[in-house]
Amino acid sequence: MKLLRLLSLTLCLGFFYHEYGYAAQIRWAADFEAGAPYVYLNPDEPGKPLGFETDLMRELGRHLGLDLKHVSISWDGLIPGLLRGNQYDLVVNGIEVTPERSKIVLFTTPYFVTSNWLSKRSNDSSIQNLADCKNKRVGTLKNAYGEYFLKKQGDIDVITYEQESNAYKDLLESRIDAVFLDAPITHYYGTPRPGVEVLKGDYGKMEYAIALRFKEEALRDKLDSGIAALAKNGTLKKIYQSYGIWNALMEKNLGPKVRTPDVRPVYFEDFQALHNQRQTAFDKLVAMKPFAPLFLTGAIKTLQVSLFSMVLAIVLGLIIALTRVYAVKPFSIAALAWVELLRGTPLILQLFLIYYGLPAYGIKLDPFVAAVVGLGLNYSACEAENYRAGLLSVPQSQVEAATALGMSRIQTIRFIILPQAIRLVLPPMTNDFIALLKDSSLVSIITMVELMKVYGQVSSMTYDYTTPGLLVAAAYVLLGMPFVWLARMIEKKYSKSFKREG
Repeated sequence: MKLLRLLSLTLCLGFFYHEYGYAAQIRWAADFEAGAPYVYLNPDEPGKPLGFETDLMRELGRHLGLDLKHVSISWDGLIPGLLRGNQYDLVVNGIEVTPERSKIVLFTTPYFVTSNWLSKRSNDSSIQNLADCKNKRVGTLKNAYGEYFLKKQGDIDVITYEQESNAYKDLLESRIDAVFLDAPITHYYGTPRPGVEVLKGDYGKMEYAIALRFKEEALRDKLDSGIAALAKNGTLKKIYQSYGIWNALMEKNLGPKVRTPDVRPVYFEDFQALHNQRQTAFDKLVAMKPFAPLFLTGAIKTLQVSLFSMVLAIVLGLIIALTRVYAVKPFSIAALAWVELLRGTPLILQLFLIYYGLPAYGIKLDPFVAAVVGLGLNYSACEAENYRAGLLSVPQSQVEAATALGMSRIQTIRFIILPQAIRLVLPPMTNDFIALLKDSSLVSIITMVELMKVYGQVSSMTYDYTTPGLLVAAAYVLLGMPFVWLARMIEKKYSKSFKREG
């Protein structure tokens, strides 16, 4: 009971802090995995982001006197998370203004205007423009304007990706025939890459703007005035030139009214130099050193989510099992339905419904709380079946003996059946925790930054999927190892006990 009270108190304090602890700040969300040049990890200081949108928000905050704080959110969850209304106030991450999005969010004046570029393999002479991509496989980012634009063309097999670097990797391995992405992305991930040729035909004008919730017109107007001022005094041009992405569309649409000296694209040069280095396996391992704090933070968050979820699963599982075995038929049927529902639906769907679906009914959970509830509910079905097996394994003769001694039904369950059942289910319960630890990787879809999310952030920054992947795999093994040993100790202890009793 003390553990349960501590869990409840911790969850309530965490929710209260997240809900009310940032009142003086305006939080803007972007995904580190979105990559350069938008918002990406600083290789020298991984806790601090780089990117032209980071610089834009810093200058806006300085000009308008606002305390703007960045929070890292998975790209797919940016707009849904904004609509939930309790975690951040703005979305700034290459969000294109489209008629569909304008129906659900409020947009500021565009702060950047660009288009799509087409990339192909250097040795492929069959593609010279988008028209040549008919009946070919073309990669683009999932849910981006490029996907919509390609599908409108017809006769193009559109392949979508979560990360732009994966699209270029598939292009070089001939899994797809071309890549169609925003010009800034192509400039950073396509232009410097050996074996890739960029065809700079401008396809589809796109405008990036800051997204807000409706009824935030006052803040929108304030941001509009700031964007206009930064465009007029040349700050926008300076930022965009430093990342090598200033273009003719920007000059025409948002160009400053005063002449400003050109700025060297230092960030693009640094990014290109970093990825042009030839590294041995040891060099790649050493390159992970600056990201160690991120991996540590992700591991701690993964362990916290897993432990709290398992406690919830154990408590709920016991209640469900007792209800199913000993309650009257209507309650027993309800417990069975609960188990089958949770076992029969994917965990990822349950997480989506809890985090993104419940706000429609006024229930807005903090990502940590939603992750614990989602994993805890899902695994409560598994624990309920473990407990049920343990309860039914106790010989009926012991129940009859307890009744003959004058013990009530509740006393029999509490003092005779339950202790033996718990002893039997401890080993599988420990194994379930190890499975839950691995399944916790799914909570990144509801904006939790845990081990798998850190892996995505680091790999998208370094182009290296092997070294950080091996480090994350080792972290999962190390986190689960104490519980593996615990399960083996329990199994040995009780197997000896059973032999003695036999």
